[in-house]
Amino acid sequence: MMNIRATGPWEGTPRLKVFRGISGELDKQIKRACNDAKHPDKRLKRKGVPADLLETLEYMAAHNPRYHEPELLKGIKKLTVIDAFKKKKERQKQRVRQQRRNSW
Repeated sequence: MMNIRATGPWEGTPRLKVFRGISGELDKQIKRACNDAKHPDKRLKRKGVPADLLETLEYMAAHNPRYHEPELLKGIKKLTVIDAFKKKKERQKQRVRQQRRNSW
């Protein structure tokens, strides 16, 4: 998964891109990772060198996950932040009006 693509329209690019600095331990594991000379498609296992984050990342990328937008629950209206803010302001105005009426 971390190998450079050899052919195709994305030749010379990795299949997976990771932002540096998000996880320091993952950055270290990527730098220390190397492939087995006999089996270039397999990761070389070295004793005492952890690679659990890297392996997990490769399994997740191989699964090819996609984003699925969650379905709204039936009967619940989608409320945006702007709508909530407008409703709050309206309630505040009504409260002020009611306090003015009560003070007369």
